[in-house]
Amino acid sequence: MFSVVIPLYNMRQYIARAVKSVLDQSLDAFEIIVVDDGSTDGSAAAVEAIHDPRIRLVRQDNAGVSAARNKGISLARYDRICFLDADDMWDAGFLEAILRLKERYPQAGIYGTGYRLVFPKGRDVEVTAAEAAHQDTTLLITDYLHRAKSTSLLHSSGVMIPRRTFDEIGGFLVGEHYGEDQEMWTRIALHYPVGYDTRILFSFFQTGSENKPRFGKIQQYDPKVRMLERYLIENGNGPADRDMIRSHLKSHLTNKCLSFIYANKRSAAVSYMNKNSGTWTPLLSLLVGYPPAWPFLRFFSLVYRFCNSRLMIRMVGGKRASHGVLERLKKRSDSCHHG
Repeated sequence: MFSVVIPLYNMRQYIARAVKSVLDQSLDAFEIIVVDDGSTDGSAAAVEAIHDPRIRLVRQDNAGVSAARNKGISLARYDRICFLDADDMWDAGFLEAILRLKERYPQAGIYGTGYRLVFPKGRDVEVTAAEAAHQDTTLLITDYLHRAKSTSLLHSSGVMIPRRTFDEIGGFLVGEHYGEDQEMWTRIALHYPVGYDTRILFSFFQTGSENKPRFGKIQQYDPKVRMLERYLIENGNGPADRDMIRSHLKSHLTNKCLSFIYANKRSAAVSYMNKNSGTWTPLLSLLVGYPPAWPFLRFFSLVYRFCNSRLMIRMVGGKRASHGVLERLKKRSDSCHHG
């Protein structure tokens, strides 16, 4: 049996689609816990309109997505706890795939699958482990930090975390409005391997910052960076993957700084570098702090953004692999876009 936790905040136009995607699973062994985090747009009423005894609607004052997920965890009747965001949806075989993963890799601390990025216009992008190119369906990932340098294989709408994992490492960080999910996946990956199915089994809709206000601005504080830096300090020279952690930090910080540069926010870029010390590329640190170099950095950020665009994937044959992650362009499917 599974407990499916759906945090809900002002997603009235999408929540029925998300809930229906769970009810339509090929595996009929679950409960759904929808935690309404103080919605003001009638989202809770949209859930109440769906009559199914497996659905529990819980209301709380607005406290953030982490508090909503943690509330769902505390109320879960079962030890296999899945997460789905209110504006996303699962394919019919998602839960069945997770069950098979749990049976095959009981030692994993988190389980996930490949997913599709669904854009309002143009082609979707499928994201999965690079092993998918060799028809490997399932695998146990022990180098998650290496693979997560650019694109995450895990997403808050397609993971299952056993209760024992939360018992050991704690819940989602309350009060964080951005990056709280990536901090959690990374914290788990420091202690456990990841069970993964390379098939594309859920949709992550790019609904835009207008529907997710917390994503409307680039955040200065980075919970994942703080956690990794603290982990390195507390564990001294102990972690065998210390170099991988530092390499991940360098890539993550550099990518984040480039987002400030692309937005033409030099003071924010400098502030971010100062607040998140990490392991910086010396040249980037020097150039950001040198005003005459700003036009060059702006140009570089534009090139970098283009190299990571869907157009670039199309130009290189419709797929690319980097750091163990495979991205593929796919024509849009009406069933995935409309539910």
